[in-house]
Amino acid sequence: MIGSLIAGLGGAAFAAIGTGALLAPGFSSLQYGLPTTERTALALVRAIGARDVVLGVIVVALVAKQDRPALELVLITSVLAAAGDALAVTTGRSDAGPKHLAVHAIGAAALVIAWALVRSGR
Repeated sequence: MIGSLIAGLGGAAFAAIGTGALLAPGFSSLQYGLPTTERTALALVRAIGARDVVLGVIVVALVAKQDRPALELVLITSVLAAAGDALAVTTGRSDAGPKHLAVHAIGAAALVIAWALVRSGR
């Protein structure tokens, strides 16, 4: 099923992005849209990275188990994480615009597409 394939690849990507945030939070803060070198902020980037690793591992595990109902739930509720990330960028930058929000919007769109494909049985 193409939906499970996309979900599995997306889960692996989330885990990789999260691992990057854990290992290189300064670089990840640039990619995230809130560049910082402040120690407290970098700790929050690591927390976001840990969240992404967990979500990615859960998605990959659910794909492997072929647990479609649980996978659907995790995919659609993970859109809230992407929306929260976009909100953080919007409120954390006075110059936040499409360029800064694109990565979060693309992530949310990919989650919705994967959810729709899994839900449809494709």
